[in-house]
Amino acid sequence: MIKHLKYLFFSGIIFFGLAEVTYAFPKTDAEYAALPPYCTVRSREQNTANYASWNNKLGPKNFIHIHHYCSALNHINNSYKQTKPILRMRELNNAIGGLDYMFDHAEPSFILMPEIHLKKGDVFRLLKKYGDAITEYHQSIQIKADYIPPYRKIADIYIELGDKKSAIDILQKGLKQKPNSKSLKRRLKSLTK
Repeated sequence: MIKHLKYLFFSGIIFFGLAEVTYAFPKTDAEYAALPPYCTVRSREQNTANYASWNNKLGPKNFIHIHHYCSALNHINNSYKQTKPILRMRELNNAIGGLDYMFDHAEPSFILMPEIHLKKGDVFRLLKKYGDAITEYHQSIQIKADYIPPYRKIADIYIELGDKKSAIDILQKGLKQKPNSKSLKRRLKSLTK
């Protein structure tokens, strides 16, 4: 009986912990090394010329919030280290929280917005929420039609789901935007042999 109650108690903590978004801001040099350089600058190099340069490149209304995107990327990286599915899911759900924070606080014209949608699509794909992943990839395309990664990723999902025709269609749409894309041409050629 006591064992059963302990199980329920700890299961409840883990379950309810999934609903609460936490941010895994990088702490170690190894974590920072796995992230884009602006993450280190935003967190560790305030009041420097490098900080001012990134603030200028990304825009002050966006750079002030970039550490939430860095946290999301860190959660994604941490998810690959998890051996227990529930902990991996928690990392991925927390990543979504950081990405959604950026949608809520960064400017819609933020230069990294297509990439942020791409990363959210990647998280949904890891969670096997393929419809949500495709929606995010399409958001990325809608913002920057010649951004190649979302076309590839949508095609990969369709291939994984056995929908060769849809994979070919999305690759052809991508090639209309960027006719010289070697990666899209390779994927398309592999599907039309």
